[in-house]
Amino acid sequence: QKALEAYHSITDDDVSSSSSMMKTFSSPTKRQAEEVGIAMSPPRMLPFVEHPTCFICKGTFAVFRRASHCRNCGVCICSTCSTTWPSSMIPDTYNIKNESRVSICNACNWSNASFRDALLTGKYDQVIAYYKTCNINVTTPFSNVKGGGTIGGGVEIARPIHCAVKGGNLQILKWLVEERCCPIRHPLQTTKHGKMRDLGPIRTSKKRSLLNIAMSDHKLDFVRYLISEQNMSLFEERGLNPKNALQNFTILLQMLPENFFVGRQSELNQLLAEVQTESFGQTAMTVFDAAPSTIESNSIKDVNGRIIEEGTNEDDHNLDGFEENNNDNDETNQPPATTIVGYEC
Repeated sequence: QKALEAYHSITDDDVSSSSSMMKTFSSPTKRQAEEVGIAMSPPRMLPFVEHPTCFICKGTFAVFRRASHCRNCGVCICSTCSTTWPSSMIPDTYNIKNESRVSICNACNWSNASFRDALLTGKYDQVIAYYKTCNINVTTPFSNVKGGGTIGGGVEIARPIHCAVKGGNLQILKWLVEERCCPIRHPLQTTKHGKMRDLGPIRTSKKRSLLNIAMSDHKLDFVRYLISEQNMSLFEERGLNPKNALQNFTILLQMLPENFFVGRQSELNQLLAEVQTESFGQTAMTVFDAAPSTIESNSIKDVNGRIIEEGTNEDDHNLDGFEENNNDNDETNQPPATTIVGYEC
């Protein structure tokens, strides 16, 4: 509110003040611009004068009970009822002091951990409930989990989209990508020479993308969705285990219609050559794109008939170790929508 009031009082000559309180983001559609605005708009810091007690314990602030703000929701809290997060866990627009670690109330800390648990266990209803009732950031990584925030063995910091793939509920991933407009690729960057640089898909701290995680866990419904509907490419996957890739292709070939390769002898020969050399190219992409639109991951078997995935295994989610997209067609030819975010001083 302070930022908006100050913005309206700015004169044409006071351009520097305007730029210090506002930040602009460019999005290809109005829907995405609205979601960026929701995600990046910082919370209003409640005045200490009007809130002399801790929001959680209700204790009165004093010399030995210092007050601070929760940088995730803006309430006034004491040190006993707060913790700290790496600043990477909140949007840049929240961190107005440019701190490496920020104070967070215990309520936000609990809701963030609960949201992560719901993602990793594939509980869609809980994910939606936490998002609607808590101050949840769906675009920032979980960097505060004990052990670094692993999603599968060793230290691996991941974002909600990665946890959704690990949790095995495709409905959650679609909700994040299509409704909340969570990016799956880094935006294009301009180099100092004026050229555009593509940084590729967003990865975990172990350099694993959504497609990499899905293929490693044999989640073929996710693989098909990411390739066919989100235009992710196998060509961008670095360090993909050839054995896992071969297993995915073996299972997928068993699920294709019997007449899929009728009239496609050259493609079949090319695919066999790619499999033999463990170098998957455009033919492999065609196979994935032609896969059935609905693939039941919990009933997939390998070539020996053994179940690869059957439900959700709680052991895979060791936390100590990691509305429909209604974009109107007329938005396609419109210029990028711009979101203006005001800073809270």
